[in-house]
Amino acid sequence: MVLPNIGNRPSDVEKFINLSLAKLQLSYVDLYLIHTPFGLNYRDDETMIPMKPDNTVDLDLSTDLQALWKKMEEQVDLGKAKAIGVSNFSIKQVDKILQVARIPPVTNQVELHIYNQQRELQEHLSKKNITLTAYSSLGTAGTIHFLEQLGTKCELPNLMENPIVKKIASEVNKTSAQVLLRFIIQRGIATIPKSTNPQRIKQNFDFSPMTILYDPSRKKEPSSQYVTERESCIKFFEKWSEQDQIEFVEHLLSRMCHYQHGHIDSYLKPMLQRDFISLLPKRGLHHVAECILSYLDAESLYSAERVCKEWYRVISEGMLWKKLIERKVRTDSLWRGLAERRGWIQYLFKPKPGETFPHHSFYRSLFPKIIQDIDSIEHNWRMGRHVLQRINCRSENSKGVYCLQYDDQKIVSGLRDNTIKIWDRKTLQCVKVLTGHTGSVLCLQYDDKVIISGSSDSTVRVWDVNTGEMVNTLIHHCEAVLHLRFNDGMMVTCSKDRSIAVWDMTAPTIMTLRTVLVGHRAAVNVVDFDEKYIVSASGDRTIKVWNTSTCEFVRTLNGHKRGIACLQYKDRFVVSGSSDNTIRLWDVECGACLRVLEGHEELVRCIRFDTKRIVSGAYDGKIKVWDLVAALDPRAPASTLCLRTLVEHTGRVFRLQFDEFQIVSSSHDDTILIWDFLNFISTDGTMAGPGGGMPTSVMSSPRSSDDDLWKMGRRVGSDGNSTDSIEESAWDQPVFLFI
Repeated sequence: MVLPNIGNRPSDVEKFINLSLAKLQLSYVDLYLIHTPFGLNYRDDETMIPMKPDNTVDLDLSTDLQALWKKMEEQVDLGKAKAIGVSNFSIKQVDKILQVARIPPVTNQVELHIYNQQRELQEHLSKKNITLTAYSSLGTAGTIHFLEQLGTKCELPNLMENPIVKKIASEVNKTSAQVLLRFIIQRGIATIPKSTNPQRIKQNFDFSPMTILYDPSRKKEPSSQYVTERESCIKFFEKWSEQDQIEFVEHLLSRMCHYQHGHIDSYLKPMLQRDFISLLPKRGLHHVAECILSYLDAESLYSAERVCKEWYRVISEGMLWKKLIERKVRTDSLWRGLAERRGWIQYLFKPKPGETFPHHSFYRSLFPKIIQDIDSIEHNWRMGRHVLQRINCRSENSKGVYCLQYDDQKIVSGLRDNTIKIWDRKTLQCVKVLTGHTGSVLCLQYDDKVIISGSSDSTVRVWDVNTGEMVNTLIHHCEAVLHLRFNDGMMVTCSKDRSIAVWDMTAPTIMTLRTVLVGHRAAVNVVDFDEKYIVSASGDRTIKVWNTSTCEFVRTLNGHKRGIACLQYKDRFVVSGSSDNTIRLWDVECGACLRVLEGHEELVRCIRFDTKRIVSGAYDGKIKVWDLVAALDPRAPASTLCLRTLVEHTGRVFRLQFDEFQIVSSSHDDTILIWDFLNFISTDGTMAGPGGGMPTSVMSSPRSSDDDLWKMGRRVGSDGNSTDSIEESAWDQPVFLFI
């Protein structure tokens, strides 16, 4: 199945695959192709070739192949296509896709026959492990029909009447079609001949026993006349000037057939190949060679070092392993976090005055050790191996830690005793207490300037993050403020009063109410938003989606059987937790529930996710880690989705946050727990990992070089009618739900 030309926009990919699946009454297809690398402007679902008033094709020149491919990958993630590919793509266009592809195309379907053999494309795709598929193998009648639709008449050769094809067919007692198909199959190319005649369809499969013996490239004994004439021509040729020789060869080429051109091309290619990487430094262009090789990934760079001494010298003197690590640190938060935590960030980027960097071999050795460290972290997550730190928040009036946020220096927490407490990450001591709320602090968020908190006293308060001074108080909601989020000059708050308030943040002291969103029929427990949507969840068992710019209602997500306590929205996905004890994964764009996760025994109170995993906390006191990638695969068994259950809290888990290295959680038991998956130490003193581990000291040694370690680390690798609001005194925390 193909994405039509009129759908070559990222926003249309899912629409057209859904349309096709509905027409075919299928839930998925085995292969979904981008039909062409260009788009046509959309008229309606039935007009496949839109025309302009001047009778020319209405091309859409804004096609973004890379963005389009990311949407194609989403269809695999959603289970709507098992594989994806392209059609009519050139080498350059295929490579453009591969630059961003998480899921590479399995095939490139192109016109291919004896007059258009696509040998260069076949060679390139073979190196990329992409199957070449041939269409129009028996002729170009489809092309002629397509051009006639566009008002263009043309004459194209009839492949079936080609004299050489007919001669071969006669010699081997086969049809011309069988010869043409055999020609493609014996080159290792898949072909999809089009025929509606049952007899011809059967014939098209009957070519396997055939061996094509006719080969015009076989050399025959030359006649004496030919030898004499050839030598004479060579003598004349050698007398001519270089320009005359070129002109003569051009005349010869213009008189040759396509097969002869192909033969000459295969003869010339080896003569034209040059090791330009080695030649560039000799011409004073060492920096150009470095720049070219700097685009290689780790495995390719490792291979390039072994091409020859000159390539190794370019890589070594250019410090390309250092540059590769720096590129990873700039673009990947996991690498950045490791660099800072392990200390090797001091060896990256520009040196401080008076400092020098280690030799190239240090970075070459460091890279696989980083990969091994990353593998160890992933292994620790899957095995639940962690170092646990505990902050005791118990005080005379405390009865639970409702909310928190952290960074590398501090943890900011909101408590039942009406205070906000700030804890030092190193000492785990309370360094500041913010007072002002007259009710429990139910939610908070901070950035580098302010802390904003919401409380059961119905107020939103703004604090200076550095001094702890209260700088603003917002009074709007008439009942408890249950959740808030802010970003980029905008804040959204929600309340037990069933409303959602949208605020404009000009400054910490200047915050104005933009609008109020009304639609939920019970307390709104949680909100999240980005530049496109505001997403809210309520005790009325629904999730509602609103347009961020216009604040207009978009859609409702129905599915939970009881009230919803928590959610997170990011990158078109919504993950929600409910008092029905389940977690649901949603596509916010279409409102579909993609997966239901079951395992918690009580209300799911808090949830967060990233690109790899979902982490949830519940009233059963447990924290569960789920495999998000598997959850998005409809074929994955439900039993494989929960990777690990963590049990350390002795009360209900109220809030959690996590990153690549840790989970920080808070509970009704008056504790904040830090689950560290980076620094787990096994009994032998090594960092525990899938291969037994690696001592932490190895990460800070600038003199290590170990090819064996490189090889080991090379895996770059819906609804009742009752609406009960459950008060804080009954629940010991403020979540308001339908029962």
